[in-house]
Amino acid sequence: LAPTDRDSVHEQGLVVACKLARVTGAKLHLLSVVPTAGVLSGQDATTQRFMPGTTSTILDMAEEELCAYLQQQMVQIQPQNVVVSAEVRRGEPAAVIAEVAETANASLIVLGTHGRAGTKAFWRDSIGAKVVTQTKRPLLLVPVKSA
Repeated sequence: LAPTDRDSVHEQGLVVACKLARVTGAKLHLLSVVPTAGVLSGQDATTQRFMPGTTSTILDMAEEELCAYLQQQMVQIQPQNVVVSAEVRRGEPAAVIAEVAETANASLIVLGTHGRAGTKAFWRDSIGAKVVTQTKRPLLLVPVKSA
């Protein structure tokens, strides 16, 4: 399972996931998660509270963009002799990642991360730190570096 969010920096994790799938013959499942209005935080939560219709439209647009992005990734991955599938879900990202990993019986979750730990991860709303606490599935955190 390779969660991705369209952030080009996090694609470094996707590169590793592709290589692992190709070498091991594993199927690769791409996942993107659009938060629901109820799980938004910070400025996004404030926008949701005062402009719920606008927020709903923005989240719908994000879902459409992620669908297109995942289709583009699948087109790039398939010629590498990797069986690949993809889906976009709605919800709290870490919880959805853990749920999909369990449902799909994922042998490994590969996630690009900035490598923040402790309070830095907490304050930056680190998905990797949250996923670690919500799954018993093996998790490979791939350190990513900003360009």
